Amino acid sequence: MRFVAIKTVEQQALLSLHRARDLLVRQRTQLVNGLRGLVAEFGICIPRGLARVIGFAEDITLGEVLDLPDIANEVIRNLSEQLMALHNRIRWYEERLK
Repeated sequence: MRFVAIKTVEQQALLSLHRARDLLVRQRTQLVNGLRGLVAEFGICIPRGLARVIGFAEDITLGEVLDLPDIANEVIRNLSEQLMALHNRIRWYEERLK
């Protein structure tokens, strides 16, 4: 039988930062894939890579309007805003971990 040392409160707190960040990264990945798939249905190709999708989302949140129906533009804007908020939260966690 193996025995494991009990974690201190500080170690457990640091672990909570890692777990929360990991959860948000997985959510961001899901959102990126969903957004890329949604705009692809309208013939808009966002190249692979997080930076390119973030750049697309920034343009949308700053007011760029695609030549799509109003409902599609609203959905894409909402998802882009959610992606930017999630991305900023992840950056906060990364700064805390440093």
